[in-house]
Amino acid sequence: MTIGIAWSRALDAAARFIPDLPACNIVQLAGSLGGYGPGLIPRMMAHLGEHPDIHTYPISAPLVVDEPATARDLMRQSEIADALSMADELDLAVVAIGAWKEGESTVWDKVSQRDRDTGTAAGAVAEISGRLVGSDGTAVHTDLDDRTIGATLDQLARATEIIAVARGAGRLDAVLAAIKANLVTVLVLDSSLALALLEHLKSHEANE
Repeated sequence: MTIGIAWSRALDAAARFIPDLPACNIVQLAGSLGGYGPGLIPRMMAHLGEHPDIHTYPISAPLVVDEPATARDLMRQSEIADALSMADELDLAVVAIGAWKEGESTVWDKVSQRDRDTGTAAGAVAEISGRLVGSDGTAVHTDLDDRTIGATLDQLARATEIIAVARGAGRLDAVLAAIKANLVTVLVLDSSLALALLEHLKSHEANE
């Protein structure tokens, strides 16, 4: 299998629980954002890469940079280019869903107010590895795309299975958008978000 793992605070924390794996390819799907702990995913990639039957494809770069030219230069580096190319062949992707609003997305917290306002004005409600999604499930393109180092939404959507992780009732609209975008086959969520999703489904059924 080819397994892709995106960076997020939740997935970075979960990296410590990765069990021994059979022969496979492990692809890092996006760069990381600094300031959120020691960075377990890069260390996990390095550890797994020591196994003779596991091939790792890390992305040793930030998730978002200041200039499009910087992103292009980084993505031309062979190690990063190989990882992004492998994202075309995913059997399994593991991603996190953020809401495009304050406190619900690590990318929102890191980018400028202009980036936030531009994404909101364009209709973004969800963020997955720096890629923005509208409420109807379509990709929202802003210049943030040109400064993001990671797999595209089209690459993620082609994965055979996508495990998406989200927490908090404030991410309900983001989760619904990700589902419409075909970016979820398995959803891992906490109780508050589960209850909000159940209430939404009940309301939707009642209105039909």
